[in-house]
Amino acid sequence: MGETIRFRNECPILSVNVGIVGAGIISDIRARGYLSHPSAKIIAVCDIDETRAEAKARKWGTKKHYTDYRKMIRDEEINTIEILLPHALHASVAIEAMKNGKNVIVQKPMAMSVKQADEMIRAAEENGVKLGVCENYIRYPPIEKAAELISRGEIGTPVIIRIEKVAGVGGPEEWKEPNDPSDWRQQKNLHGGYIYDEIVHHSAVSTLLMGADVESVSATFENIDKADERPGVVSWKHVGGNKYGSLTYSFGKSKTRIPIMTNYYPVHEGYEVVGDRGILWITRCTGQLLNQPALMMFRDGSLSSWEDIEMDWGISFIRDVHNFVDDVINDRRPRMSGLDGKKHIKFAWAVYKAAETNRTVRLDEIN
Repeated sequence: MGETIRFRNECPILSVNVGIVGAGIISDIRARGYLSHPSAKIIAVCDIDETRAEAKARKWGTKKHYTDYRKMIRDEEINTIEILLPHALHASVAIEAMKNGKNVIVQKPMAMSVKQADEMIRAAEENGVKLGVCENYIRYPPIEKAAELISRGEIGTPVIIRIEKVAGVGGPEEWKEPNDPSDWRQQKNLHGGYIYDEIVHHSAVSTLLMGADVESVSATFENIDKADERPGVVSWKHVGGNKYGSLTYSFGKSKTRIPIMTNYYPVHEGYEVVGDRGILWITRCTGQLLNQPALMMFRDGSLSSWEDIEMDWGISFIRDVHNFVDDVINDRRPRMSGLDGKKHIKFAWAVYKAAETNRTVRLDEIN
């Protein structure tokens, strides 16, 4: 499902020595991944707010902090850069890091355009380093278990995936996104809208569970010209055979008072995969709307559930870090490579084009 990249590290890496660029809320949960892996070390943290950078360095047990990412990139003790910045900054920081011989893992969406993604992929190839994209949803244990069940043929051939996204209220204060025009999430012209930021998660999950890339997309949104485009509906067709998907966004974040139990963002995601032998439900992810097992399956007239599976959404970030560290140590293609990440930003831009033109858009139109 992807092209082959050959890496040419001059010598094996025995430890992933990471510098983290960006000390926002996600940095703590990503740091837990590095701190819990025996072959990883956090060497430094960088943030334009020096007080925050210094506090995070102290919290994570590292002596180094920077306010200029360029200086951190030149730190010879560091061999890997984790980029936790607003989307419009991903490409430039990643490319500069890779030109300085650093492996890079960048948050989704990996870039603001296909052209930028190609430039990042080329920089990784030319400098013999790894480029990975953080996509934690596909490492959420109930989703990983669902993928395993589908691959074993437990529900037969999957033909439909239905995804629902519901914004709600609740959760810790530190996980509440600022509703401020100065916040980067509100600057659609620079960083993309809510859909661009978020829909790549569901593109990745659908590709994993349906076992095929997306071929074409249709979409309708109430507020396509605004930073928060919700409510809306997206539908798509996967490559090869009769495999389809749909995604519904019920509300913008300021239009709902639905309480959602969560330790993170107050949102509900639900996934239903229909096969010709049965149906799988993943009932929760970031938050928990209903008191149900995280994973259930109906087959042969019986309902099964997995009560003991790990349901903490935060674990998905830690597993993502561990996977990338292992890929670097073992000189493997990252599970979510730059080539994979590019497919998902093409999906996101196809959604916008479909909504704006009121027609079905093929992903190969997005260049």
